[in-house]
Amino acid sequence: MIQPDVAAPLKKMPPEMHTWVEVEYEWISEFNIQDMGCVRALFSASIHDEGILGYPQELSDGEFTRFMSGLNKQIREGLTHVLVARSSRSIVGMVLLRRSEMPNCRHRAEICKAVIAPAFRGAGIVVVAFERLRQRAQELGIDCLTLDVREGSRAHLLWTALGFESFGVMDDYARYNGQSFRGHFMAMRLGAEPD
Repeated sequence: MIQPDVAAPLKKMPPEMHTWVEVEYEWISEFNIQDMGCVRALFSASIHDEGILGYPQELSDGEFTRFMSGLNKQIREGLTHVLVARSSRSIVGMVLLRRSEMPNCRHRAEICKAVIAPAFRGAGIVVVAFERLRQRAQELGIDCLTLDVREGSRAHLLWTALGFESFGVMDDYARYNGQSFRGHFMAMRLGAEPD
């Protein structure tokens, strides 16, 4: 359970307040208990916002514990890099960069679980976070970023605006509330293609 002072920034703020909210960005080396509570609050807020994260409902305690345990293991092994955005100690945004484990595909990484607390959307967090993510990818020798996203969602429009291009579409990509949604598989090159 999250302490009230930690979850407070995740509550809905009027848009005019976004301009003065201070946000700090940090690459996580391992999630501690307080950060796990923040991630749970972030997921809960986003799951109630059309189920875009791939979960139709809040994760059970066991599901969330397994998710965080697996994520911490991937971070320790260097397979996943996690950038968080913090405001008043709370995590208000998070994005996972998962590098391909295949030797011939180490130049690629997938962006997954990119999420901003609903109250902080439109505050420019995504633009700053994406620039930091791009820099980290280049430091790691990653030339190509990929992701998948539900068609027509805010995330789809945002990734397109940031320069990602669709390279494939799946008709029955996701199902939510008994409805099927199309999905786009998108990519962005960070460096020149080899000859």
